[in-house]
Amino acid sequence: QADVANGVGANLIQFFGVVISANSSFAVDLVQVDGFAFYGTDMSGNGTAADTNTGAVRIRSSVDDEIGTAFGSFNDCWFEANKGWTFYSESAELQLTLNNVQITGPESNRSIYIGDIRSVELTNVVCPSAGDEAQINAKNFLCFGGFIAVITDNSTVSSAVFGTRTQSAGSGIRARQFTPKIGGSTSYGIAPATV
Repeated sequence: QADVANGVGANLIQFFGVVISANSSFAVDLVQVDGFAFYGTDMSGNGTAADTNTGAVRIRSSVDDEIGTAFGSFNDCWFEANKGWTFYSESAELQLTLNNVQITGPESNRSIYIGDIRSVELTNVVCPSAGDEAQINAKNFLCFGGFIAVITDNSTVSSAVFGTRTQSAGSGIRARQFTPKIGGSTSYGIAPATV
C-alpha cells in the first residue's frame, strides 16, 4: 500500500511501472499532496467487499504548490477487480487527469467518483463492464474518447464530452454537455463535432 498520509505537503511523487494489489483498504491513499503522477501502474484486487471506504485510489485533499495549483495524473494505468471504489477523490483544490486508463470488473460498477475539485480530464478512459459509472462533481469536466457505461455529470462551471461512448446514448449525461462553452468566448460547439 502506498500511503502518503504522513507526508503532508509532499510533491512530485511519481510511480513508474509498479504493481499495487491485494490491499484491504486502498492501494494508494493520497493526503495533502500537490503533485503526483502514476505511469504504467497496475492496481488490482484492492479494497474490501461492499465497503465504499476502500478501493484502489483515494485522494483526500491537496495543497497548492509554489505555482498556485495542485495537480495529479494517472497515465496508461490498469485497474482490475477492485472493491469499494476503484477511483475516489474527495473535495480538493486539484487538477486531475486520467489518460489511457482501463478499469475492469469493479465491484458494484463503482468505477470513478470525483468530488468537488477544480477540474478533471478523462482521455481514452475505458470502463467496459455494463453499468460502470463515473460520477463527476468537479467544477470543470472534459471527457475525450473512451467508453464509460454511465456518466453522471454534476460539474458546476463547464463540461464537455467528445466522442465518448456510453452504454445508451445520453445515459446520465446532461443536455448542456452537448453545447459546451469554449474557453472564455461566447462561441459554442456541438460535441462531437469539430469546434
